[in-house]
Amino acid sequence: MAEASPPDREEKPVQQPTNLAGGFRPPIRREAPEQTSRGLSAVENSRAERNRIKRPPLKVIIWFTMTMAVALIFYFRWESNRNESSRQKLLTKQREAIALFGDQWSGVRENVEKWTIDLAGAPEVDLVEKEELASFDFRQMPGIYLRVRKDQAKDASGVRDAAMGSLRDGFTACLMHNKADPPMLGSECKQSADCELGQICNEYARCAKPGQPYNLRLAYKAFNVLSPEFEADIRAAQNNLDLRALDLAFEDAKRLDFPIAIDLLAKAKFFLLVVDERPAPPPPPKTEGDAGPAPEDVEAAAGQTYPSRVALYRLSDGKMLFRLTRDPKVELQGMSGRRPTGDTGVAAAIQRQAQACALADEVKRAAGF
Repeated sequence: MAEASPPDREEKPVQQPTNLAGGFRPPIRREAPEQTSRGLSAVENSRAERNRIKRPPLKVIIWFTMTMAVALIFYFRWESNRNESSRQKLLTKQREAIALFGDQWSGVRENVEKWTIDLAGAPEVDLVEKEELASFDFRQMPGIYLRVRKDQAKDASGVRDAAMGSLRDGFTACLMHNKADPPMLGSECKQSADCELGQICNEYARCAKPGQPYNLRLAYKAFNVLSPEFEADIRAAQNNLDLRALDLAFEDAKRLDFPIAIDLLAKAKFFLLVVDERPAPPPPPKTEGDAGPAPEDVEAAAGQTYPSRVALYRLSDGKMLFRLTRDPKVELQGMSGRRPTGDTGVAAAIQRQAQACALADEVKRAAGF
């Protein structure tokens, strides 16, 4: 007998749980398909090997480090040799300029500094060589001029620093017959290279020919590149950029300032010197903001004056032709009969101009002009 087959059981589908409220059915979890390699396994292994980040071998690291170290050593040695070559070339140019112009300038500078220190020393009685002055009317001659404070003329270094800040003032304008070009009429400039040949960029940033008497500030500025201080800057330069800047300053002075300074010094017949007994101004306040007018401007605007020592030296033989100490008093009055008021700086400038011209009148009177 044939076995009776069990009755087929009807399989019921598995019901998925449902969220009766929202009808949500959780997703059916499926297994990720296995990653299959593409192509031959050798090609796949080679591709994976190439994509893997590998650290270079130790030999390569050592070789690269040594190569870079040697390259840096050669570069710094080359840079040092280049800087030293530029340094020596600039020092050579400075020595050549000193040999060419140094004697003429150093002779004038040494006399000027000595006379300035002497005049700023202990006060002496007035001296006027009227017989010499009768045949030596310096007011119509070319010369050199310097005005400093007494406290600035204690030594040669102080005289040099003071000379670099010395400016033309009303004293020479009222004393001399050699009138200079108006300082504000020239074209604007930032340096003498912006001006025509024979002109300088003056303290008003305008191109103009140097006036008479020749302010020694311009000579000190021109020949600063021949000084020991400039040589020290050359030797202390750390890189080629610093040496290049020093070389440009030297070339500008040699091309623009040397010809003017040498010509005016060669033509100069006298040295006119003014040493003011005005005390040094106080240091500026450390606080920020407007500190108000300077104390010296307040004094000048109020009519406060100090004695000035004036001396004239003949450069041909170094003889002093006069030595005077004067303290002229000036009383400025406006249309109302009162002292001018307003901006303190403007009032001080007007008062200084009047005092400078009064000092020039005192000198002309004492010298017999």
